Order: sequence, then structure tokens, then C-alpha cells
Amino acid sequence: MKYGGAVVGGGLLAGCAGQSDSGSTPTDTEADEPSDTETPTPEDESYSVTMSPVGTVEFDAPPERMIAYDRQWLHMAYELGHGDAVAGFDDPGGTWFTLHESLPGVSFETEQIQSFVGEQVDKELIYEIGPDLIAMDPYRAPTLEGLDETDIEELRQNVAPFFANRYSVDRGYEGDRPYEYYTLYELYEKFAQALGEQERFEALRQVDEELTETIQADLPPESERPTVMQVSYFDGNFYTYDIEQGGYGTRHYRNVGSKSAIRETYGDDVPFEFGGTVDMETMLEIDPDILIQGSSLFYPEIDGVSHEGIVESVENEPGAQDLTAIQNDAFYPGGTPYAGPVAYLFYSELTAKYLYPETFGEYPGVGEIPEEEQLFDRQRVSEIVNGDI
Repeated sequence: MKYGGAVVGGGLLAGCAGQSDSGSTPTDTEADEPSDTETPTPEDESYSVTMSPVGTVEFDAPPERMIAYDRQWLHMAYELGHGDAVAGFDDPGGTWFTLHESLPGVSFETEQIQSFVGEQVDKELIYEIGPDLIAMDPYRAPTLEGLDETDIEELRQNVAPFFANRYSVDRGYEGDRPYEYYTLYELYEKFAQALGEQERFEALRQVDEELTETIQADLPPESERPTVMQVSYFDGNFYTYDIEQGGYGTRHYRNVGSKSAIRETYGDDVPFEFGGTVDMETMLEIDPDILIQGSSLFYPEIDGVSHEGIVESVENEPGAQDLTAIQNDAFYPGGTPYAGPVAYLFYSELTAKYLYPETFGEYPGVGEIPEEEQLFDRQRVSEIVNGDI
């Protein structure tokens, strides 16, 4: 097997860099594009997939063993029926499938997964696992403890190709090398091509399109929509999040026509850095109709505190009772942007219910929505995940 000109033994994949490293600014890819997969001939069953920033990766067959860094790649592997190929992940002790577990007849076996990240990335354990594919953005990897550019090239040459695009989630790449941004389903298609699962991809994309059409057909006029602010509240601080940053991490807000409380207050002249903290005086100035705590859907507790505990702590902050969202009991749990397409189906549904309960029904909790008030077909999604297309 060859990858980047080096012979690699014992694996299934070979790839070669197909992208220049000359300076460039990131570009956006929003519309669906023709597949980058080459059509195999009867004599040649190999195929290739091109994705920024990894270039072109050539496959002799779908990978039988892979490791993943970031939950979205883990989700995609399982949602495409290849969960048994995942041998390593950065956080095996985490709650990966909180939302997926409400799908009927779907199970996610994770006992085979090892953690290759402790206080730092364990490069030697990656060698020991021996993956055919490393689902990790090579431009993200050097920012992690235990990996540098030399390590990345070594793993490429001696173990397996890298295959991921992390910064499309928030369009936050800050380097000077070429980098292309993709939508969630463009990235999902890349993984579907790599795993030979185009039919499952197309089926789930159809469910997503139908869900979005269902929600958008019943949206109230923009003037009647509530303002929304996503935060992460820890130790008395509100960490801010830009729900209009454009990456796929905010697609569910766009899908349901959300209005950013921050942008409604300040326009384009926001007086603080997103990701930083704001005090209660600023929160009262913004005064969102709805508050959403990031990531709390996936974690029963954050730093030992449940979502209900977080809400209680905010309610006890001086001045918090003057916040509209607190007065109306509208401080809800939210998801992490690092998630796969199935999670984003749930995100769109729950966000529609948070914002427009009169239209779509109130959100009672994970796995508790009555069937008649569900906005997408759980059974159909289960069939897709299980391969019953």
C-alpha cells in the first residue's frame, strides 16, 4: 500500500496529498457539488476521495479499523454502519449517543474503543491500534498536546492517512495554508464515499431536507420570532457563542429561523469577543428571550453540575430575575457542535420546539416527545442507521 510515496504495510488504504501548501485564504462550499469519488472500473476497484485539507486519499476498500478525534467523526462512522471499525477515540468515557439512544432498535457497541488521548495524544498507542484511517484534521492535530508537524507526517507515512475537516464547524481556521469549508452534509458525503455508504448518506439527507421543509413551512414572520442566545455558564461566568458564525455548528439555528439576541442588540459592532465572558450587566443589556446552555444535552453533568443546577445557579445571580429568559423559564439545554447528522436532526427539532412551542409543541426532554409531536420519523432514521434502506 502506498501513501504519499511511502510503502505502508498491513493496511487497506493509500493516499497522496492532492493540494498545494501555498498561501491561500479559506474558501466556502455551501452548494452541493458533484461527488469527488472516482468511478471504479471492473479491473480497478480502488477509489479516491478528495477533501480539504488532506487532499486526495485513495482507497482499495473501506477501512476496517479507524481512530477518531472529535465526536462528529465517531457519529458518522456509526451512522453509516461502520461503528465496529472504530478502535480509538479521544474520550471513550463520554456520553456520545445521548440523543441517538431514543431511536428504536438502534444500539451502539463501544466496548472495543480505546482512548488514545490522556494528558496528551498517545502516539505509541496509535501505532499499537494500527488504524487504516485517522479521522483527525491534520491542521488541528499539531494544536494537541503530544503531536507536532513531524508526528503528523510520521503517522501519515507509517500508519494511515488523516481524513477530517474540523474547522468547518465554526469556520475558525486561523492558519495561512489552503483550507476549504464544507456544510455538514458535504462532509458527511465525504465519509460516506470513504466508507462505501452513499445510499445511507442519500437516505439520511432526504430525512434532513424533509425535516427542514416541515419546520420552515410553519415559521412565524421574522418580527414575531424570539431572540436567542447560546452560552456556557460556569462558575459565575457567561461564555458567549455566535449563533450566526456560519459554520455547520449553527445550522440548526438557521434551519429554524433563529434571531441572535447579540446581533439584534449590537448589529455587527459586538463589543466583546465571542468565546469570552460577559457579566450580568451585559446579559441584561442583551436580554435574550431564550437562553440555551451549550453541550448540556450530551452531559448529565458539567463539572459536576446538572443542567437544572446550572439554571438554579443563574437564577441566584444578582439581577438574573430581570432576564426575560429566566422570568419565562426559557433556559434550555443545548447540544455540542461536534456532532454528526443524526444529532443535528434532533437539534433542529428541539430548537424549533424551544422557539415556537405553540406551533411545534413543547420540548419535554430527551426521548420523551410524543410520537404525534415528533418532527421527523425515528423509525425511518433507525432503518437507515441499521442499513435497512
